[in-house]
Amino acid sequence: MTMSWPVAYRYFVLAAACILAGLFGALTIYVLLIGLVCGALALVATRQRPWLKGDLAARLLAVAFVLFGVSFAGSAVVVGDLIYVLNYLPLVLYAPLSVILAGGAGERNHVRLCTIALFGTAVLACWAIVQKFGFGVRRPEGIEIDTIAFAHTAIITGFIAGTGIFHRASRWRLAFLLGPALGTIVALMTTSRGPLLAVPVLCVILLVAWTRRPWVSISLAAILALGSLGAVLVLAPKTFDRVATISKNVSQLAKTGDVLENSAGQRVDMYTAAWRAFLDAPVFGHGWERKFPAITPYLDPDSRVLRREHRHLHSDPVDVAVANGSVGLLAHLLMLLAPLLGAAFSPRDSQYHVRMTVCAMLSTGYGIFGLTYLLFGFEYHTTLYVTLAAIAIGYCRDVPPTKDGRSG
Repeated sequence: MTMSWPVAYRYFVLAAACILAGLFGALTIYVLLIGLVCGALALVATRQRPWLKGDLAARLLAVAFVLFGVSFAGSAVVVGDLIYVLNYLPLVLYAPLSVILAGGAGERNHVRLCTIALFGTAVLACWAIVQKFGFGVRRPEGIEIDTIAFAHTAIITGFIAGTGIFHRASRWRLAFLLGPALGTIVALMTTSRGPLLAVPVLCVILLVAWTRRPWVSISLAAILALGSLGAVLVLAPKTFDRVATISKNVSQLAKTGDVLENSAGQRVDMYTAAWRAFLDAPVFGHGWERKFPAITPYLDPDSRVLRREHRHLHSDPVDVAVANGSVGLLAHLLMLLAPLLGAAFSPRDSQYHVRMTVCAMLSTGYGIFGLTYLLFGFEYHTTLYVTLAAIAIGYCRDVPPTKDGRSG
């Protein structure tokens, strides 16, 4: 019995997003991106509608893509500057991807997603442990993926796996809570502070959605967080040396307006200069390649930022504000809201609650991740975010869409 290409394609997308992306980084994402383009072309070649009717997420992501195009056109110095809108190509590939995934809709799809995501998070945890305790690597990372993005991926796949707790009929449902715990442990082992900021919020979202009782959920979130912290404290106590600087940095910034610690201090310098650069071009921004030159005049000559080369400004809202102005900020907001609103207006089937929870964690998680790191506009996180949203909204539904593209 042969497997049809849509079935094989769905398994490829699930494995790439939930297992291979965090391990092999850009290598997986480039293959996945090529796969998304090929999937879209296949739909066109077979004369199928490349979007689901009524999918609000597809519309919002398409509008966001257009707005980024407008901002790049408005800030362009040469015609070649327009090419940077392709950084956001995955936004328009969401629609055909969700169509192909929705073709395999089924009532147990969420269980499959959670199982694959849990396996993927466990693989990342094992790889981090091997690096830290086997090879002596101070901050574990994936292959062709930096340590911060590695932590982001472990957290988001871990919490997606955690939604398997919703399946009350399964005797093994509590095992899915290993997902958030393992994701948090990976982030702690990388000593990446920014990704950890999202963990408490994601815990509350997951557990409120599960118990429907906020105070019980907050208590369980605290227990889960303390358990993860305790495990790392026993296995790698030095991991907390860098994480513990968060409160100290916040205190210094509030008292003096500056931060002595190098990494956080550079971010403060960047963000201050970026605000002034944004005011110079508030509508369309300065363009993708002119982000750093735009803030340089507002940095002190002896600023720590100028002592090393930077590719971005270490914050999604800050990068977008400087590169794309207010038009880009609107597009960025639409990107973050798209999964949540898309799930909210999706079919009210048995997996509706699951879709809402996963998409709430995607929108919230990426919003928090992006406060201290650039995610969108680079191929890794832009593609991963869109793919996970399409899996949640397209794949995790009970009935495939009808032939005219309407949701089942």
